[in-house]
Amino acid sequence: MITRSREGNQELAERLNAMGFEPISIDTLAFLPPLDWSLVDEALKGLSNFDWVIFTSATGVKFFVERMKALHLPLPWIDKPRVAAVGESTSKALSEIGIPVGFIPSRYMTKSLGEELPSGEGKTALLLRANIADPVLANLLHERGFTV
Repeated sequence: MITRSREGNQELAERLNAMGFEPISIDTLAFLPPLDWSLVDEALKGLSNFDWVIFTSATGVKFFVERMKALHLPLPWIDKPRVAAVGESTSKALSEIGIPVGFIPSRYMTKSLGEELPSGEGKTALLLRANIADPVLANLLHERGFTV
């Protein structure tokens, strides 16, 4: 039994099917846009003011792209910020829209991303995440002197 979002269930179910399993998917999680985009819009309009933009999921990339398009902002952009992705799936989602990824941590975990994000290339980071996301990434970055 798989209990994730519809998208997450589908991807995992396909992989399990290929291995000979018979998965049962129950969608227990849904990703919805925020009720108020104002803080996000302000950050996206000032994207070049950040040294890093950090993505922790392909779903986050999807919402980011939709919002950038709604605001008529360029994708990909030239110059800053550099892009960090938590792992290969997130990196692939970014690459598919032409956004180069400058950093992926050694382990595909947000904790590793927070511990390993290079600080010599700037310490301002835009972190767009779900309101229920674990705060460990932001906390680690703050502890390392990043403005998040």
